[in-house]
Amino acid sequence: MATPAEEIRANSYVGFDTITQQIEHKLLKRGFQFNVIVVGQTGLGKSTLINTIFASHLIDSKGRLESDEPVRQTTEIHPVSHVITENGVRLRLNIVDTPGYGDQVNNENCWDPIIKYIKDQHSAYLRKELTAMRDRHIQDTRIHCCLFFINPTGHSLRAIDIIVMKKLSEVVNVVPVIAKSDSLTFEEREAFKLKIRAEMVYHNIRLYPFDTEENDDEEIQLNESIRNMIPFAIVGSERNVIIDGKSVRGRKNRWGVVNVEDEKHCEFVYLRNFLTRTHLQDLIETTAQIHYEAFRSKQLLALKEQTNPRPAANMANANGRLLKQHIELQKGTGCFGGEVNEGLLFYLDTITVKDEREADITRLESFYRKSGFRRLAKTNYLAYAKDPAHPSRKLPAANDATAEIVFSSDGCTCNQCTRGWFSKRMRAGLLLEACVIREMIYQEPETSVVFVECLPPHLRSILLTQRLVDALSAVVSGFIRACEAPNLVPNAVHVAALARPEARFFFHNGGKAYHVMEHIERTAEEGNAEEGSMDNWSESRDGWDEEWDALPRCANDLNFGLLRQGIGLETFQIN
Repeated sequence: MATPAEEIRANSYVGFDTITQQIEHKLLKRGFQFNVIVVGQTGLGKSTLINTIFASHLIDSKGRLESDEPVRQTTEIHPVSHVITENGVRLRLNIVDTPGYGDQVNNENCWDPIIKYIKDQHSAYLRKELTAMRDRHIQDTRIHCCLFFINPTGHSLRAIDIIVMKKLSEVVNVVPVIAKSDSLTFEEREAFKLKIRAEMVYHNIRLYPFDTEENDDEEIQLNESIRNMIPFAIVGSERNVIIDGKSVRGRKNRWGVVNVEDEKHCEFVYLRNFLTRTHLQDLIETTAQIHYEAFRSKQLLALKEQTNPRPAANMANANGRLLKQHIELQKGTGCFGGEVNEGLLFYLDTITVKDEREADITRLESFYRKSGFRRLAKTNYLAYAKDPAHPSRKLPAANDATAEIVFSSDGCTCNQCTRGWFSKRMRAGLLLEACVIREMIYQEPETSVVFVECLPPHLRSILLTQRLVDALSAVVSGFIRACEAPNLVPNAVHVAALARPEARFFFHNGGKAYHVMEHIERTAEEGNAEEGSMDNWSESRDGWDEEWDALPRCANDLNFGLLRQGIGLETFQIN
């Protein structure tokens, strides 16, 4: 380990202390870049707040001003760029608006375009950074700050807000603000902020600012004071009103005037100082050193994996030789027999596509066969040979083998499992189980005590209240809807998004979709897994024996371990 260099004081003036002036001169010539994205429902004053912070009219509202204007069907991305000058300092400001977020009846995955846009900026920067003849100064479009607008309900966060903030905090610096806070009394505002901070801690949402080893005591104290103030309760206004003969920005009502820049009225001044006067450079550095670095590392590791492919899983050893227990897999068309024996096969672990909707496996296989892929023996793998003279390239698609066996007992044998593991019989069985449980809750509310073991302690005391029983039923309905959708799996995101509105009470009191999912899975597993068949579900399927019997059988039908892993219960722990 190198010993620290001894500090020596020069005997006479050298002049290198002017390096800070030199850096400042260069930076002033180049200017600074700051990119901010605003996320929130239409009508919360996103555009107004941005214009208020930078004391300029930078963006127009994207809300519907006329009754005949169409409602946006998706979350649209609207970047706007401006150059603002103040005392010789030029700031290139990119403002990204996201109108349409949370405005629909069904808001499932409405956050995907926002997350995708943020990641796309990281990806674009990485591509430029890895270019052989890259620019001396790469244009930075990475998002440095996300202002997340919270509706001033005074109650608690919506389930969708919790999900979106958690996802955003993983890729960008999130700063939550309570919009139009003048609609709350001071007591309501403080109580609302306490609830929001408690929910963020409970759901492990990590918000900006972050403390690092480089921070001194003053910076740590400043960050702590900001965290104690978050979310900022703000009011925005571009209009000037007269207060005591002075023109100030504010909102004039019949009962008085709200001065935007008065700390007694709202926390706008604290937010502005935080974003522009104390943490602007830190927001930029944190984006580069934490969020972008995490993205960059992940991408480069994935690139390394691609250049070092592994032999086909479950069928070959570390040297690529076919395992003896799978020797019967050679009984396909025989076109890949040589590669199997010589260990020349490699496989792709994961393929990520832009559109993550489920696709019909038959259509996918047809697409790959048209591209020259042929089945590897009688497995679920399709292989491709680069050599045009390879036997597989001469084999007509119609003559290709069909999959008859799998590599392990937990593999799909029906080729119809959603995501390769959620079989149609498992889906139908869980749907029946959930319907029975919902009926029991409706008809015999006292039977809802069966949920006790799956709930956190603080909910068990109010379990038998009618409101919570209704909320539990609403969450179960979300599970049922997820099972009824042929291309979805009943994971926590889908269950919460599809739950009836009454479920809000359950979520607001600390309940999670996982709690209900855990109970349904346990009940299904205890009733069927021990018998090794699905006969116990037969009692619940009055009138649709033929439909049940028509469902394809699969090795995954009773694989509850795979189910728990697939819907996220494997890592969930009841507090």
